[in-house]
Parts: sequence; C-alpha cells; structure tokens
Amino acid sequence: MIHANIRRTPIIFAALAALVLTVAAFAPLYYSAEAQDGSAPARPTNLTAQVSLDQVVLTWDDPNDDSIAGYIILRRDKAVHDEGIFDTVASDTGSATTTYTDDTVERGKKYVYRIRALNEHGESEISSWARPYTLPARPRTLTAPVVAHDSVMLSWRNPQDDSITGYVILRRDKAVHEEGVFDTTASDTGTATTTYTDDTVEPNRQYVYRIKAINAAGPSEISSWVRAYTPAAPVAQEAQQTQETNQENAPPPTTTEPTDGDFADSTATTGRSQSWAASKPPATWTGSWCRPSQASGSPSPSPDTERAITPPWKHRTSRPTTNRTAR
Repeated sequence: MIHANIRRTPIIFAALAALVLTVAAFAPLYYSAEAQDGSAPARPTNLTAQVSLDQVVLTWDDPNDDSIAGYIILRRDKAVHDEGIFDTVASDTGSATTTYTDDTVERGKKYVYRIRALNEHGESEISSWARPYTLPARPRTLTAPVVAHDSVMLSWRNPQDDSITGYVILRRDKAVHEEGVFDTTASDTGTATTTYTDDTVEPNRQYVYRIKAINAAGPSEISSWVRAYTPAAPVAQEAQQTQETNQENAPPPTTTEPTDGDFADSTATTGRSQSWAASKPPATWTGSWCRPSQASGSPSPSPDTERAITPPWKHRTSRPTTNRTAR
C-alpha cells in the first residue's frame, strides 16, 4: 500500500507542475485583460451649452464607453477666476446621461464649462470648453422724460451688464391695442446706450412702453411700463409764427407822393380839360389822396371828378387863352 502511494507521487507532482505551467502561460493574458478593463474612461467630446432663464443646459456626445458611471462638471466665472481656473459644479453627476443642467448661474455673467467622464478606475481627459452666456439683466426704472407731439424720448437705468448689445423697444397704442398687446418699435437698438427716441408717434395719443435687454443668449425679462401722452400738434401757433416772421421780413410800404410830371395840362380850343401824362400813377395809391382804380376800357373821368380826387396842391387847371382885345 505504501509502495503504491510512492509510485503515484511522481504522477501527482507532474500534474501539479503542468498546472503551474498552464497558469504561468495564461497569466500575462489575464493581467492584460484586467488592465484593459481598469483603464480610465474615454474623453467626452462636442460639449455645447444652451442658455435659458436662470440656467445653462450642457450636452455632449456619448463616448460609447459602458464603464462610465458619471461626469464631473467644471465651470469658470470669467469675472472671478483667472484663465484656466475652474470650480467644480458637480463632482459626480451619478449618471451616464450626456446632459446636465446648471441652475446655479447668475444673470449677466459669463461662464466657461468643461467636463470629465468617470468610472470606477478614475477620470477621463478633460473635454474642450463651451462658452455660454446667461440672459442679460432686466432693465429697470424706465421713464419718458421728454414727450412732444411727434416724438417720445425713453430713458432707463444702466443694468451694469457688459454682455448687453442692444434693447428691444415695445410700444402699445391705447387707442388701437388691447391691454397687454405691444408692437415692436425696435427689435434691436444695436447699442448699449440707455436712451431711445421714438419718432414714429402721432399727436394726441396715449402710449405705453416696455423694453428688454439683449445679449448673445437672447432677450432679458421685460421691464416695467411707462406711459407717454403726446400733445396735439401746435398748428395754429406755427401758422401765427410764420405770419409774424413774414411780416417782419417784408419791406416797408412805399408812400411816395406823385410829382408834378404825373399830371399834365393840355390846352385846346375845346375848353378846359385834363389828361393823364405818359407816366401815370399806379392803379391804386395807399394814401387818402390817391386816384381810384380805373378798369381797363372805362371812360376817362370828367374834369370835375378829376378835380375832386386830385390833391389841391398838385392840381393845375389849364384855361383856354382869351383875346380880350378881339372881344
């Protein structure tokens, strides 16, 4: 019995040796597979950011890595952090979903985002960056300091937001639109200036204005409203001023008296008579002594009529020559 066990011992050792050799042969492959499965996840790509009201929604492409268990969300506030410095918004999203909503942003700030993938063996390489903008701050203290019959000037307080590139101007004509209905007077003023003049108004109207700020992310919340009442156009006053101006610029009236040459005597055998010389006075004189207007083709006035209208200091009578000797 003892000899039988001794005979089997070499066989057992041989089998053990073969097993050791087999394990040694397949060990590199085993450890290589373990190293492959234990590597860091793939790098996320194509990170984008969409801005909505008080939040930023991040999306990226699926790395096609089943080992990913979550993502690290990194954010840089450009007003606070230097280039390359990021805060950790989420140390682990806890999900392989390729979207994330950051609801801790503030309006009017500029952010930069980057992300990393996570698995049980570590972190991936960092992604490229996405630079979204939050919606601009809401304009406040809207007023209408200057209102005329043909224009309304609007003014509001500076929101202190460097991302603002312009403003939307909204107007409601109370005679036309129902409550809450506004037309867009200017879709984008194209400047961050906090004043705007609306020169499309009409006289004697009641308007209501509201505005929105604009930046790369879109428009802000709407402002409070301001009313503006345009007065009637000063037509009568303008006409009176025009008439007074014309009178001031007009030359002074001419009041020259007729000279002796304006009247001429003619001596004829027919008796005493008068006729107008070649240089007749104007048809109408401004003085009380003027000759009345005479229509074309009307008969000449009689000498008595002429005597009545001719100034006594200018009237001369021609009498026919009388030969008393002959008589």
